[in-house]
Amino acid sequence: MTSEHVLLYLYLEKLTSIKFSTLNLVHAAVQRTTKSLTVLVDCPEIIAHQRLPVVAWEEVQSLLGTIYVDAIKAANDCGRPLLEVDVLFKDWCGYDVTSSQEITYTTWLGLAEHEQILASFNSQREKNGDKPIPVFFIPEEEVSPEKTLPEAHHIGTTHTAGSDKHYPVVAVGGTFDHLHAGHKILLSMSVWLAEERLICGISGAEMLVKKKHAHMIEPLETRMEKTLKFLRRIKPSIAYEVVPIHDTCGPTNKDPNIQAIVVSKETLPGAYEINRQRSEKNFNELDIKVIEVISNSSKALAEEELKSLKISSTQIREYLSLHSEIENL
Repeated sequence: MTSEHVLLYLYLEKLTSIKFSTLNLVHAAVQRTTKSLTVLVDCPEIIAHQRLPVVAWEEVQSLLGTIYVDAIKAANDCGRPLLEVDVLFKDWCGYDVTSSQEITYTTWLGLAEHEQILASFNSQREKNGDKPIPVFFIPEEEVSPEKTLPEAHHIGTTHTAGSDKHYPVVAVGGTFDHLHAGHKILLSMSVWLAEERLICGISGAEMLVKKKHAHMIEPLETRMEKTLKFLRRIKPSIAYEVVPIHDTCGPTNKDPNIQAIVVSKETLPGAYEINRQRSEKNFNELDIKVIEVISNSSKALAEEELKSLKISSTQIREYLSLHSEIENL
């Protein structure tokens, strides 16, 4: 059984209770998906920590990294490296994901033990005048065993912030070309911190001329549109400002109301430069939050592995360029 647009229900008792069986469930869902997979994570701790997001920063990032990496690996194994995968948090996202106007889900996937939960979703859809989503239960033999994954090692991610801090306004930036799992983790963690507003800077064409396979880079308008669409999927209640940037700082050295910035380990030097320029203007320095860089098989790469193993838009452009050349032969 395969389906175009699949919605997978994934229940976790705790943020850290992900098991091999959980990853097997994600893998089984990828095998049954041909176009897009949405993983709907239902975890009580997500709501419990939403008022103090820094407290659960590492756990949430690790959870996202684990799910995305497993989905990417499964998609590559299935010969679908460009499969669209989104991870959303039930309740925290603030809306009924099953009633999304952007995606018409063709299948609900889950375990038989969650039959009543999936039935309640469909019951609500029918009350709203929508057709129920066909449900398929993944056989238990495909998701065993129950062994819990070993605890991941984390780098220090909070450079200047206390664990009880709130951030009304957060900034993040990047190229966001051919939006992939690494981008989605970066954006999701930025939204996780933001209470009211997220400023997202998208690199303009003049900053990308030295990129490999630059001719395959999506137009700025496309990258901005896709980024905003994803942000609104994960939490539509936040005010998003997706803007083009033409240098490292973008609006971060002009807006005194920003409190924090989210970066990857690769772009950490840029955050230091932003704070240097903000200090010159007597603005508050930004609290810097760092996310791990992921690969097709690891949710956290060491420094020496970053350039050779990380998931990147360059890989995707190379893949698209190669297949374009083959099609033109």
